[in-house]
Amino acid sequence: MHTVTGLVALHHSQIIRFEDVTINDGHGYDSTTGSFTAPTNGTYVFMLNIPIIDKDPTRQFNIALTVNFDQTLAQIENGPGKIPSSLTVVRHLAKGDAVSVYSFQLAGAQTNDTPMYSKYSSYFGGFLLYED
Repeated sequence: MHTVTGLVALHHSQIIRFEDVTINDGHGYDSTTGSFTAPTNGTYVFMLNIPIIDKDPTRQFNIALTVNFDQTLAQIENGPGKIPSSLTVVRHLAKGDAVSVYSFQLAGAQTNDTPMYSKYSSYFGGFLLYED
């Protein structure tokens, strides 16, 4: 659910969909599923930025960049004393591999406040560096 401020609720075990797509050459990204599907074998570069707003200082959760929902390429840890919000990763993909942004909670949550992210400050992008 989007609000006027552009803040979106972040839930456990959620694929984060980036609905506002500006460039999608090759049509690899599907904003309805939140997945990028590799159109060809090759080495790809992915960038993710997702600033989190969480009023619960005890909650710890991760945002992971996954391949085919089972391999973690990289992850951003958020929680007490941790405030990173971006990553860049280079990875070989086979044609048909699907890359998604996934959130999951590890521990904590002493309040009922829902963590949020800004759809205006967040982005997920990538490109084919070279084809096999």
